[in-house]
Amino acid sequence: GFGHARSEYLLDYTTTAQSCTTTCTDDANEDDDTYSQARETTYPSYSSTANEICPSDDDWYKVTLYAGETMAVDLTFTQDTSSQDLDVHLYQNSFDLWPCSPDDPSTCDVAHGQGAVSNEHAEFTAPAECGSGCDYDVVVRGWNGSTNAYGITIGIQ
Repeated sequence: GFGHARSEYLLDYTTTAQSCTTTCTDDANEDDDTYSQARETTYPSYSSTANEICPSDDDWYKVTLYAGETMAVDLTFTQDTSSQDLDVHLYQNSFDLWPCSPDDPSTCDVAHGQGAVSNEHAEFTAPAECGSGCDYDVVVRGWNGSTNAYGITIGIQ
């Protein structure tokens, strides 16, 4: 009622049965959702197809680099809407060297594989302190809960 007015009323509702279908099915490489579950890659090149990112379900890849080596990451996917956008992150230990967040899009960088269109490319050169090797994790993440199928190639020179 308007203001403090009171009025009797009758409320009717109808229910309709619906099913809750899953719109995203993880790939066969699960579990690879954290640094401790990261997929091992091969040197000097690694390639994997038929991968799937589901909402809040990153895919992690472990890569060892030595001083001066350059790693190139190529992510291939088709994006027709923003809900299919995938990005690349690079972690060392638990620190995201390439942050990109919907909460702060200014942290995203196209050069780090964090664009807003199909396919991503990023490169990283290992610093001098990696003379005896440093472990990094390449992480594929859906932008703001995005889902998509993808292929990845990681090459080291």
